[in-house]
Amino acid sequence: MKNSVDIVIGKADKPIKKYELCFNIKSLARMERAIGKSITSLFAAGPRGLVQQLDINVTTAALQNGIVDDKGIDIEQAYDIIQEFCDNGGTLDRLNAKIITAINETGLFIPGVKEKPPEVVYESKK
Repeated sequence: MKNSVDIVIGKADKPIKKYELCFNIKSLARMERAIGKSITSLFAAGPRGLVQQLDINVTTAALQNGIVDDKGIDIEQAYDIIQEFCDNGGTLDRLNAKIITAINETGLFIPGVKEKPPEVVYESKK
C-alpha cells in the first residue's frame, strides 16, 4: 500500500498551491539514478546522518520523481517548487521531512506488510 503526502505552499487553511508526493519502485529508482546513491544508503546513517545527506540535489530529485503530475516535473520546476515553498514560510528541513514521510509511506523500508486497518462495522441495537 502506498500513501501520498501533500506539500502545501502557503498556509494550510489558505493554500497557494498543493502538490501530491507519492513514491513507488520506479520513481525511487529514478531518484537513485539522479542522486547517484541508493535510498537505503540515505537511511542507513540514522536520523542525524539522513538529515545531513538531504541536500538540495536530493530534495530536487525527490520532487522531480515523486510529485504526481501527468506531465511530469522537470528539474527547473522542482527548483521553483523548493523556492516557492521557502518563500511562503516553509523551510528546506520541513520539505525534506515530507519527502522522508512519503518514502516511508511506500512500505518498502519498514519490515512487515503494510495493510489498511480493518473496517469497523457497527451493529444497530433493536
